[in-house]
Amino acid sequence: MLTAVDVLVIYLPALGAARDRSPATVNPLLTARAVAAITSRLMLGPVTRRLGRRTVLVTSLLLSSAAMATVAASTTPWVAAVALVLAGLGLGVGQPVSMAWISESAPPTLRATALSLRLAGNRLGQTFIPVAIARPRPPRAHLGVFATIAAWLAAVSATAR
Repeated sequence: MLTAVDVLVIYLPALGAARDRSPATVNPLLTARAVAAITSRLMLGPVTRRLGRRTVLVTSLLLSSAAMATVAASTTPWVAAVALVLAGLGLGVGQPVSMAWISESAPPTLRATALSLRLAGNRLGQTFIPVAIARPRPPRAHLGVFATIAAWLAAVSATAR
């Protein structure tokens, strides 16, 4: 999920440029995603207590996957805005829920080690996934980037489930 946020921030301007959208259109879209991520964290405690961590994580991954696919398919800024708000809501809960899940799952004596491994995995993903996506691509390949991230988020959701 962390890498999906990074890729979204990097490739959304490319997608906007390919669709003849100005930075004045793309910047509010990125802002909407960020505000939605903050909002999702404000609601996270009550929602997690009610539904459980696994359900919240799996649902947020599925929501993020569908939103990223919609961003790729959207032809109007308004559809992209709605999709990015949904992506923000989904992607915003990944970090705190996964940290809490790992903290709760690991024995107290191994908790720091488990969280360190999680952080190392995040850094590896942040390094290698964008490199894998950024290989030379034909024009309009940014659509494939969003589709790839959507597919990866769906796969991670299935694994977490």
